[in-house]
Amino acid sequence: MKENSSYRYFRLCVSAVLIGYLRCSEISIALETVNPANSASPTPSGIVLKKGWDSAMSDGVVTMKELRDLLSGFAKAAPNTGPAPDIEIYKGIRYLMPLKDAVKTLGLGQEVNSKLMVACPGFPFNSLFGFSFHGSFEDGFDTVYFVTDGARQVVAVEFTNVSTKKIKLDTPLTNKAWVTFDFVNTRVKGQPDAFVRHGKQANGDVLKIESVFVNPDGQKFYMNSRRLFISQAGGSYPYGYGGGTEMHPTRLYLPRPLAELILYRIGKSGISNDDRKATRDIRE
Repeated sequence: MKENSSYRYFRLCVSAVLIGYLRCSEISIALETVNPANSASPTPSGIVLKKGWDSAMSDGVVTMKELRDLLSGFAKAAPNTGPAPDIEIYKGIRYLMPLKDAVKTLGLGQEVNSKLMVACPGFPFNSLFGFSFHGSFEDGFDTVYFVTDGARQVVAVEFTNVSTKKIKLDTPLTNKAWVTFDFVNTRVKGQPDAFVRHGKQANGDVLKIESVFVNPDGQKFYMNSRRLFISQAGGSYPYGYGGGTEMHPTRLYLPRPLAELILYRIGKSGISNDDRKATRDIRE
């Protein structure tokens, strides 16, 4: 009887161990299924955006109109989420290229300096992220932002400089309604006397947007009946330009598919070219 009891106890122990092992295996398999980091995820067939990416906005109207003006003539509103591998955003970096490959393409070996969610009005809602790297880049820029989707695929590239170093813009334009000088970081002017200058140039399916914040250096400006800015010293400047120190320049390379998505969301927010008022952009 003792032998039978011992044998029965042994069988129960073995059964418990086997059941425990099988349950742990099931849990492990379940975890691998739901955790993409532990499984081979299929390559996305387009840009990965969160549900509601095109939701209408009631805030940020000024910036959305600014984007609409800059993108007008380059792209048309469309929910274009498909791939476009032939579009080269910047020096070998293609639309929807994996972030890690883009970093290697520019020869950036250091760790990510910062990560942020791109919350600029008009951009796909809660869907894009900016990864910054410090370095020495073209024309004196010292930071690059790779803008990615939810799958860390590159959808835009922006260069910035935090100093007051003057960086030449190709086609500087000014407009009194413009307020945004960094679309990736959503940086806008806060001084009524300051203003923003933009330059834009299309190269195939990529639009280069250059922006700079202009500090009026403490001078006071006002609008007279001839729509000129007049300084206290009595000098006059073209409408929308009052001199000052250029600061915080940015250069954004924006591919057409993302421009279409931006215009699509702007349109859903009730802002379209139909309500666009005539603006007067003056070349410096």
